[in-house]
Amino acid sequence: MVLLHATTGLGGLATGTGAALLGIWWFATRKGHGLRRQLWVAAGVFSAVTFVWDGVTFLDYVTTDNGDSTSQKMSTWGRDHGLSPIIDYLEKEAYSKPPSTKPADELSLGLPSTTSTTTPATDSTTTDPNAETTTTLPQPEPPAPLAT
Repeated sequence: MVLLHATTGLGGLATGTGAALLGIWWFATRKGHGLRRQLWVAAGVFSAVTFVWDGVTFLDYVTTDNGDSTSQKMSTWGRDHGLSPIIDYLEKEAYSKPPSTKPADELSLGLPSTTSTTTPATDSTTTDPNAETTTTLPQPEPPAPLAT
């Protein structure tokens, strides 16, 4: 009941309580069902209402495009619905690995120092039909230093 109220608010709690009371009343009017069975029905109804109510609001929130990634939307929905301690624990576990202390092999932008292109020669004056030409492009200039 606390989980239902924490994750769905008063609307979910009222819906779950009404559905559980309806289920208890229905089982109470039938012969051969004891109090234990009625309590199990109430617990099942509360669980079903919680899953359906939360599922609908979760899908609505996550499928809405607001520019955030899906994981950001999922964690925001969880925090908005009383699941902050669980989200905090999961994030702590996911981000608890320290960064690598191994130095980088190469600190570049992944661009080669020069770019070479080899193409077949198309000049009609070339006597060798298998001759190739090589074009070397200069390396891009690094950005200017920041002015202080």
